Amino acid sequence: MVNDSLVEIQTLGEELHLLYRLAGKQHLTQEQLDRLHTIEARLPMLWDAHRRELASSRRPIPYKETFRRIA
Repeated sequence: MVNDSLVEIQTLGEELHLLYRLAGKQHLTQEQLDRLHTIEARLPMLWDAHRRELASSRRPIPYKETFRRIA
């Protein structure tokens, strides 16, 4: 489904936000720091997957309709 990766992006984004807020108040533990790096590495891949899901779900525009959209 198109929203699968977007749901995971939002979940990880919220977790990342919480870790950043925690890091602003105190030092992160090694486990928290590892989780932060894991999320930061995962998010670009998820955004790419989300863009691919969106692109695959869209209907291509017929060639003759492109002229109507330009004019």
